[in-house]
Amino acid sequence: ATYGTAVNATAGKGTENGMENGTVCVTREDPRVAYWGFDTSPPGTKCIFGLDNRDEGHHCIEDGGRYGSYGWCYTSASMSSWGSCAESCPLWGQAKILKTEIDHLREQMQDVLRKKAAAAAVAAHAVAEAAASAQAVAQDLTGRPSLAQHLTGGPR
Repeated sequence: ATYGTAVNATAGKGTENGMENGTVCVTREDPRVAYWGFDTSPPGTKCIFGLDNRDEGHHCIEDGGRYGSYGWCYTSASMSSWGSCAESCPLWGQAKILKTEIDHLREQMQDVLRKKAAAAAVAAHAVAEAAASAQAVAQDLTGRPSLAQHLTGGPR
């Protein structure tokens, strides 16, 4: 039997955990959740990990989608109630690898956008300074006599 021997199990009681990025793993409504002899927990019930080796002490049990798209979990230490895992629960296997890659790409994209915004701000500042200098030169020149006036000694 695989029950009650997982690494995270504490005296066979399991642990309420599954926190990933500060999000608690809970159950959700799913029409596939029904099994004779077990109570189905209402949506929002916290998962308990470490009661079954298949959850490795920290994620939902993958079952090929039979009892939910995100796997399922026990919700009581007696393993008499369970539910379909919600989207907030930790991922495992290929899905976890893919999420890690997507998160890494998101960070890279945000870094590129921050650098682009900073460069645009520097360019806008340089344009504003150049415009101010050009305006100052233009104002200085408008108060001076033209070259023709200077050379001939008077207006033309």
